[in-house]
Amino acid sequence: MRNLLLAVTAGMISAGALQSSAAVGVTIGGTTSTFDSMPAVADFSTLAIPFGTNNGAAIATVADMDAAIATLSAAAINSPLNPTTGTPTTNALAAYNSDLKLITTDPTGNAGNALLVTLNNATGAAQSKFAVTYDLGLVNANVNTAEEVTPGHRVYFSTTGGAGSFTPIGNFGYLGNATTPPLSPQTQAFTFNAAVPNGGTFYLLFADDNGNANPDGINTIDNLKVTPVGVPEPATIGLASLAAVGSLLRRRNR
Repeated sequence: MRNLLLAVTAGMISAGALQSSAAVGVTIGGTTSTFDSMPAVADFSTLAIPFGTNNGAAIATVADMDAAIATLSAAAINSPLNPTTGTPTTNALAAYNSDLKLITTDPTGNAGNALLVTLNNATGAAQSKFAVTYDLGLVNANVNTAEEVTPGHRVYFSTTGGAGSFTPIGNFGYLGNATTPPLSPQTQAFTFNAAVPNGGTFYLLFADDNGNANPDGINTIDNLKVTPVGVPEPATIGLASLAAVGSLLRRRNR
């Protein structure tokens, strides 16, 4: 029985390691991406949303953005972040700045940026709700930051990654006057309901429209934390699993 319990425990640990190997593993206590180094494309990827995605026009409304995102799949958002240094500038793709150690979005030459975060439920149990926080900053705070959708990002989630599966969570941008945003980052926070089995993959998508202002604001994302809501403590899960195995063995030995 002791050997079997040890084997089961090792299997649980091994499975947890495998679950988080190809995506950002979301643990029970929450997982924070601080971007101290360039994120792997399997975790953070990007796509330049072409003008043609919205019937050949620019994205000018929330409905336009939703229509554009509805045509995209996770598999299509597969470019690595554009590596940059120094002062951030406009870029067709979402970018990683190794000097500032954060992600930037400010689309140019296209309808917008799509930034995809691929996540994995590594909690050891199925989850149904998640909380997200991150720091939203603005590099060029003295420019007119008015954008047609939001002075920040419109955020979506999906549990399959298929085209048409991304559900809007909402708009998350600067509070107050969008043309004179604060110089320091603002913490954004939201929750969303998504049924994700243990080991299951799910996705967050941050969309930044290409505003008519020239230039519009260069948005930054840092300290992105994803946390399951309303889950048992890790020790409780482990003890419950071992207790179940012990109960099964006792039944067999009777």
